Amino acid sequence: MLKTCPVWIRLLIQPGDCGQTYTGNVTIRDSRRIFDFQGDIQMLVTSRWLTAVCASGVILAVGALSAEDTASKQDAAAAAKAEEAKKEEVKAEEAKKNVAKKEAPKSEETETEKPVDPFEVPKDATPKELMAFIQKLGRKTPPRLMPARIEHFTKFAESVMQATELALAAEDVDDDSAELALRFRFQALNLRRQLEVPGVDQVELELATKYSTDKREKLAQLAKERLLFAQLRGIKDLKADEQTALIDQALEFAKGDGKPSRRTIQVAMQVGNALEEAEQLELAATTYGKFSELLSTSDEPEIARYGVKLQGMGRRLKLTGSTLELDGELVDGKSFDWSQYQGKVVLVDFWATWCGPCIAELPNVRRNYDGYHTKGFEIVGVSLDKDLDRLRSFIKKNEIPWSNLFSTDEKNTGWDHPLAVKYGVMSIPFTMLVGKDGKVISMNVRGPELGKALAELLGEPDAEALKAASEAAEKEESESDSKKPEAGEKKPDTAEKKAE
Repeated sequence: MLKTCPVWIRLLIQPGDCGQTYTGNVTIRDSRRIFDFQGDIQMLVTSRWLTAVCASGVILAVGALSAEDTASKQDAAAAAKAEEAKKEEVKAEEAKKNVAKKEAPKSEETETEKPVDPFEVPKDATPKELMAFIQKLGRKTPPRLMPARIEHFTKFAESVMQATELALAAEDVDDDSAELALRFRFQALNLRRQLEVPGVDQVELELATKYSTDKREKLAQLAKERLLFAQLRGIKDLKADEQTALIDQALEFAKGDGKPSRRTIQVAMQVGNALEEAEQLELAATTYGKFSELLSTSDEPEIARYGVKLQGMGRRLKLTGSTLELDGELVDGKSFDWSQYQGKVVLVDFWATWCGPCIAELPNVRRNYDGYHTKGFEIVGVSLDKDLDRLRSFIKKNEIPWSNLFSTDEKNTGWDHPLAVKYGVMSIPFTMLVGKDGKVISMNVRGPELGKALAELLGEPDAEALKAASEAAEKEESESDSKKPEAGEKKPDTAEKKAE
């Protein structure tokens, strides 16, 4: 569903980790929040409490303050009396206001106040104000539950469509606001496509065609790009010579003024993804190679680096049926020896501790490892983490028994891990299932498909091994529960533990 979703929309949809420490040691951690909290933390101090409140008024943390730490008992008592007197004054003032309200005539508007709809497009707003409205709406955290989540993005897309229509139709719209409005409009259409709204492709095609001849150069260029992407989505229905012609057209468009840019990368990914989805893998590999040559001529290291990655993507598409080569350094610092896995069925798993889908898949991978390890099944993890200590801690805590490769070279870690670059790994989890002969059988095998593939290669899983693993997991869970304090039992605080 999210494969072709633009980055700004993916950030809205895909779950990710969120944690940030703020002023006063306030920490927010929520594995399902989409955005890090943005905004000032206001520290409100009353007589004995410190409250951290975000701009939206949500209480983030509350902690008791000791009066003895800030003033003497006498000063605290005096302050309390002063505060009580102030409260009485406030109450008297509020009482006067309430009497005035009762005596004042009531209007229909005050009696029936409408709730504020965050998705309502502001009336009589300027194009710049409309763009600011869209950006603010994009930062709104969506609900967690799926039905409400879908409703949120449906309303979001509709609001963007309304706001951009008003902005583009405005007589006083400047070129920058117009370009941003058109870009947002295309992205909203893409979001609607993800939501499976009918008729989106035709609307996008008409929009791109309309603005492809616009006198404003930036708008025309953006529209031509989207027109090309729209044509690429239908590449599977074209004849071989028509596919080749469209790819050549994409290459020419990507060259632009002769200097490769980020647009070149975007076009390359769109063409490649379209061909992969059409199962034209050989043609996709060749196309990645052509774009790789183009990007490699760039003077900008970041853009030239993508040329190397595209080479890897072409190499990956040719892997099935070919012998896999693996090398590198293990988490413990030792060199990895791929020859030790000869004669085994091996799952090569590209993952990271920060990758939610990777962690969600881990129980399935572990269950298959327990069931088939005695029958000749092995796993080799390739971690795209950057923090070695975090990775080691995760492996130890979760008792992961198989080997994991990690690059300690700061310039070649994370997504730039040598194996990720070599095989064009652009998203994780990504797996390769290797047969006993060392050749790749299939890629991206996970979930129920992994168990089915292993059953075909190695027969039924080892029932005794599965039972033992299950009993060990239950025992560990039981011991963990027994260590938890019972209801009403007070945990010793940190200071007490240190004193002990």
